Amino acid sequence: MNFASSSVPPIAWVTTGDFSARFEGFITAEFTETFTFTIAHDNGVRFYMAAVGGAYGTALIDSWQNDGLSAAGTHTATFAMVAGTFYKIKIEWNDAGVTNNLKFEWSSASQTQTVVPPTALYPLAESK
Repeated sequence: MNFASSSVPPIAWVTTGDFSARFEGFITAEFTETFTFTIAHDNGVRFYMAAVGGAYGTALIDSWQNDGLSAAGTHTATFAMVAGTFYKIKIEWNDAGVTNNLKFEWSSASQTQTVVPPTALYPLAESK
């Protein structure tokens, strides 16, 4: 997930600088380690993570501003993961400025900080 310094909203029909979005699904890692999650953003963001079947509880990152004036920021949180195990994640984001900025990265003792790859992310099942 990398909408870094873009003036184009994540969905074509959404007005730039006046939207909120929620990304929800699952994540898995190759290593059994504590991971540091880094979210770079402007305006507001919340990040939740939990074991599948567990409750999200308090946001691991909670930096919610909706004033259009807030400077870009970077926040981190840690979470111990077991290789091959799925965890549920939720990112809530709002943007009230001219540019859109949301970058979701991770790092651990075995990997350098990088954008979380699509191969580690899985969508929620669709219901019909």
